[in-house]
Amino acid sequence: MTDERITWVVGGPQGSGVDSAATIYARALSEGKLQIYGEREYYSNIKGEHSYYTVVASKGRVRSRPSGVHVLATFEEETIVKHAWDVMRGGAIIYDPQNESTMLSQIPTLEREAAERALVRMGKGFGDASIREVIAHAESTGTVLVPVPYRELTMQLGKKLGVDPGRLSRSVNVMAVAASLSLMGYPIETLNAAIQKQFSGKPSAITENVAAAEVAYGYASKFRSKLHYTLTPSETAENRLLLQGTQAVALGKIAAGGRFQSYYPISPATDESFFLEEYETLGKGSGSQDYFIVMQSEDEIAAVTMAIGASLAGVRSSTATSGPGFSLMMEGIGWSGINEVPLVITLYQRGGPSTGLPTRSEQSDLLFALSAGHGDFPKIVFASGDVEECFYDAGKAFNYAERYQMPVIHLIEKQLATGTVTIPPVDLSKVRIDRGRLLTTTEDGPFKRFRFTEDGISTRSVLGQEGGIGWYTGDEHDEFGHITEDPETRRRMMEKRMKKLEVAAREIPLQDKMVYYGPNSPDHLVVGWGATKGAALDALDTLSPKGYSVAFLQLKMMSPFPSDQVSEILKRSSDVICVESNFTGQLAQLIAQKTGYVISRHVHKYTGRPIGSDELAEALERLFKDPSRSLEVLTLGA
Repeated sequence: MTDERITWVVGGPQGSGVDSAATIYARALSEGKLQIYGEREYYSNIKGEHSYYTVVASKGRVRSRPSGVHVLATFEEETIVKHAWDVMRGGAIIYDPQNESTMLSQIPTLEREAAERALVRMGKGFGDASIREVIAHAESTGTVLVPVPYRELTMQLGKKLGVDPGRLSRSVNVMAVAASLSLMGYPIETLNAAIQKQFSGKPSAITENVAAAEVAYGYASKFRSKLHYTLTPSETAENRLLLQGTQAVALGKIAAGGRFQSYYPISPATDESFFLEEYETLGKGSGSQDYFIVMQSEDEIAAVTMAIGASLAGVRSSTATSGPGFSLMMEGIGWSGINEVPLVITLYQRGGPSTGLPTRSEQSDLLFALSAGHGDFPKIVFASGDVEECFYDAGKAFNYAERYQMPVIHLIEKQLATGTVTIPPVDLSKVRIDRGRLLTTTEDGPFKRFRFTEDGISTRSVLGQEGGIGWYTGDEHDEFGHITEDPETRRRMMEKRMKKLEVAAREIPLQDKMVYYGPNSPDHLVVGWGATKGAALDALDTLSPKGYSVAFLQLKMMSPFPSDQVSEILKRSSDVICVESNFTGQLAQLIAQKTGYVISRHVHKYTGRPIGSDELAEALERLFKDPSRSLEVLTLGA
């Protein structure tokens, strides 16, 4: 049968080409006009540990990952041990038969806990087992086994092409992709087109990988009749972009006039700056060139202060970081706050505390971002819910920072940062540039950079601008920027700065603060933020046909918080459930602080793995059926 959504997982050691395989697979599906949702999971090491990529494909919109897998593809043992249990009945495992004799205890990177779970699943409480036993167990539950002799196929291909078979071992990942598409009856022409794009400018790589794909595609075709699921291209004429979250943020910054970014390498934020470095020459070949300057600093303290300096010089500037790096930026953020310097910080959330889970996803930096820096000063904190929002929100961050002259913290989880999805072509007409009150004419009398105004927003100048000389210091200051400890000036300056947050709360459109989905007066209201959006909306699609009246409230603006609007919506339902990827329920705490409404029912996940759509739907249904239950903790994911 043709399934509405097909979930494919490829796994292998870090550095073995798993990411390349997933990219080629996603591109092949994109060539067939299918919509894609991809999640990348990897360990925090350079090479060797297990990594895997999940790609969900559909002719309709895909917003999250279900737990079941239709096709599992690999060329080594650990992926089988960790993911064979997720393969659906009638699905398939593509594997290398020469690995069958490997014992679990012989896999050097396999954690003891993972091996023990595998043994329990097979009905063994202790001891050891071979890969042959693992796949035999999978076969007994309805999984189709597809052994692909990669070494034998590369030997044959080497003779045919007249090249060293060892060199062709790099094409094993493409063979796994080709075998997968062959099983599902997906045309190989789309794969060949994807290979050409992946290896553009490398003719020999294109030739070898296309040949490898054709060999594996033909070999796997004899198993096609056994698979219960097929995948066919879409006939839509719609064009879409295939984007990673960090790429969407980077492109959003470029489109909105950003021209400087500083960073110190840290997962998962680094990918954004790497992408900007790759495309820092803008308009190349168009006759007019512009540049996006990307500066790698010695640490995050330097990164944030560089961004502040660039902003003072008149450039739309930003910095990108993750938890530990953000911790080092506190004094710089405070300096930006007291000096009313526009500053954008893209904060990619990962698991903490300390180094925590460097390459895993979490939503545990919300309260930290809200209280970042010592003392009281205004800051805007908001969060994107999907990759498309990441693009547009990146530009809005610059507008907020410059219009209200304050730090803006843009929250994005690792799940979104490294995920790859198809989105509609971006609409550049929606990208507005608002630079706020910039000095254009000389003011009467000496320039007062921090002039007291009714809305708290003063005219700002660029460093060195004629008629716009001011003073900047980390101390409290008067309207000129001169240091003062006068109590009356201190009072007025504090009120001036904080007034801007009130103005922002009034002026920022409601749709940029929150988005509501579903019936106006539902029996059940699910509240969430960030990347929970996709799983929540897909869960609603599952629950509504069952007769449940359920809605979803996505909160985006955390500071200034839309207290009145949120309060009004919370009163519409007698059952409110907050969904978050953290342990303490940080959004629920914020809602209680800002509205007085205490949410007593929660769904939490803090394993570092994303929330899946069906595991969320099942958890919500348990809560719906049992009003006495207050907490569901989600655990799916290898």
